[in-house]
Amino acid sequence: MPYAVACVVNGVVDNVSVWDAVPSVAGMVDITNQPQVTIGWGYAGGVFSPPALTRALLKERAQTELDRVTGVRGTIVRCAVAGVAVPLEWKTYVVALRSIVNGTDTTSTALPVVPPYPVGT
Repeated sequence: MPYAVACVVNGVVDNVSVWDAVPSVAGMVDITNQPQVTIGWGYAGGVFSPPALTRALLKERAQTELDRVTGVRGTIVRCAVAGVAVPLEWKTYVVALRSIVNGTDTTSTALPVVPPYPVGT
């Protein structure tokens, strides 16, 4: 059975590879059952953690989400088509995304939580 193995250097996954067996070498950690782990993830106390988002990546993800929400198939348009008022929590969500994209929000480290979809859309 092949094993996915992470090479951990100074608490960070430096490389990921597949082996016939888990090597008994310091810094080599079995990640066979943790397929999301990849280069750049942290490792401490036997636990992997995803890397922090860079500002550029956060901005890119916020733009992608903003395009999805406000695009022709997005929640805002679905509200308009269904004759449903856009709920305040969705307005707040869009403003938060725009703030990340345009750089006025310089403190967020993650995208805002997606609110529940408006009833009737």
